[in-house]
Amino acid sequence: MSENIVELESNDIVKDNIEKLKQLFPDIVSDGKIDFDKLKTILGNEVETDSESYKFEWVGKKNCYKTIQTPSNGTLKYIEKDSLNPDIGENIIIEGDNLEVLKLLQPIYGKDGGQIKVIYIDPPYNTGNEFIYPDSFDTPMDNYLEITGQKINGEDTQSKKSKEGRRHTQWLNMIFPRLLLSRTLLKNDGVIFISIDDNEVDNLKRLCDEVFGEENLVGLISRGTGTTTGQDGGKVGSSLDYLLIYKKSEDYVLQGIPLSEKDELRFKEEDSKGKYSLLQLRKTGNSDRREDRPFMYYGIKNPNGDTVYPIGPTGYESRWRVGEPKYNQWLKEDLIVWKENNKGILTPYVKYYLENRTKQVSNLWTELDGNKKGSIELKNVLGEKVFNNPKPKDLIRKILQISTSTDTNDIVLDFFGGSGTTGQTVLEMNKEDGGNRKFILVQLQEPLSPTNKEQKVSFDYLTNLKKPTVISEITKERIRRVINGYGDNPQPINDGFKVFKLDNSNYKINEKINVNRDNKEEVIKQLRQYFRSGTNDYKERFVDNYKEEDIIYENIVKEGYNLNSKIELVENIDPYTVYKITDSVKKDKKFYITFDKVDIDIKLKKEFMGISNDTLFICIDHLLSDSDKDNLKDTFQLKTL
Repeated sequence: MSENIVELESNDIVKDNIEKLKQLFPDIVSDGKIDFDKLKTILGNEVETDSESYKFEWVGKKNCYKTIQTPSNGTLKYIEKDSLNPDIGENIIIEGDNLEVLKLLQPIYGKDGGQIKVIYIDPPYNTGNEFIYPDSFDTPMDNYLEITGQKINGEDTQSKKSKEGRRHTQWLNMIFPRLLLSRTLLKNDGVIFISIDDNEVDNLKRLCDEVFGEENLVGLISRGTGTTTGQDGGKVGSSLDYLLIYKKSEDYVLQGIPLSEKDELRFKEEDSKGKYSLLQLRKTGNSDRREDRPFMYYGIKNPNGDTVYPIGPTGYESRWRVGEPKYNQWLKEDLIVWKENNKGILTPYVKYYLENRTKQVSNLWTELDGNKKGSIELKNVLGEKVFNNPKPKDLIRKILQISTSTDTNDIVLDFFGGSGTTGQTVLEMNKEDGGNRKFILVQLQEPLSPTNKEQKVSFDYLTNLKKPTVISEITKERIRRVINGYGDNPQPINDGFKVFKLDNSNYKINEKINVNRDNKEEVIKQLRQYFRSGTNDYKERFVDNYKEEDIIYENIVKEGYNLNSKIELVENIDPYTVYKITDSVKKDKKFYITFDKVDIDIKLKKEFMGISNDTLFICIDHLLSDSDKDNLKDTFQLKTL
């Protein structure tokens, strides 16, 4: 295997897309470039060339593509002191700008067609107030440091935001790149749910039609919020918000929801198989005519031996609910019941049983408690009201009911984590139904202000706990208390989570790359050459006060290993110190990393006897001689720092 350098940045999305096109149409790619004339020839009449075609455009849209195409040179730093039971649970909380985090998650959860089953987000509604997400398209890590108050030399965010122009444009520029990045993380049978209000629901739907495809719209839910807003603006007050649902592909299956007590009252009949209700065999309502489903119009025998056809109430030819083969199966299974109506006419019905029965979800959700319930639920956990209008758990519960299963390891991502409602709901549902769902919550370390009326309670709460006064601390504290047991629910949950924080790279190279991005390849080449000629002083390549664990996790992220990967110090391998990293999902997937000087002798150690030569081995470049490199390549896929 040939020697490579370690990954310095997140996935290069442009190169990834070119590679996908190359797999479909090998002859349109030459020297890494796309021959669009040849692509047009292949696609024929399906290429849109009319400049007046329907499009959704706004100022800044092109820059949105630019920002997702700019790889992240940040890293995710493991914060052990904030984590809880990390060896038990596989849940993840990430503190940082979700735009950069979504980039870093691409090689981990975007591989193999996507790994995330459900995404739920409750992005900031466009109320006309300022955003905390003033995305920078050139220096993404500087953007994160600036909006979290860790950098003070850049332009003030409030001034920057006030120059943005039109109200809708700024919001669209915030949400669009995040949706583009989130789509690649979804499994083929995955789905995304997005909460939104009146201000942007129309624009968001048009945006999602573009990102996910309008054919993948599952539905637009109207949800009662329990409160009415906007009553003093000369307009009709709003007592609801919306939930947009898009699937990744046709593989997604919308599941039913449990029946209510009122629903169960319909199951009045009972036989040896259990309680059941009856449904008229003739199709009623929409699409009930013979021409709608001609193969469902046929004759069947009633108990008197007469042939009966599906006839509508006004005498038109209707249709049955199923075709003849399915009817014969139902007949054989004793599911057909004939009942005499008030005119003495025998009418066929089909039994459907209560056991395991669910019902199709509708587009009107008014039975759920509103946002006030969400505030009460959070107060029950934390002991105080510290967050305004969090979504209620029942909303997330219903989302998970129609999109996840108890017998799979479904991952649920919420990259506007907020107070942590999604995480709490996942934990409690697993406890109730024995499921094995996992969550990933991403929340910006958004500073709270003691002078802001809505934020002061949260600020004071965290101050009393001697915690940093940022929203992500509320996210972590809520999940921690849910697992440990709290107030009205003192029983602990046997689960845990790891905390990661978005941070600058551990490689000094990335500092140079960030400010010389237009000439990135040449910068990397020059710095590599410089490092190869250096001494054993690690300061030449790593940041000051680096930790080996941080560098290991940076390579876990960049190489696409699960964030719950196991890190072990390999025993009986003296005089070398070598770490083995094993992916928590694919147990046979592992790599090794060392910061020591190694030679050919290392491959003779018992740990590596019989190992596959596609196993990754990472070490310091200039601590290897050329001959050692050549020999190690015979045993490992060698990458150097």
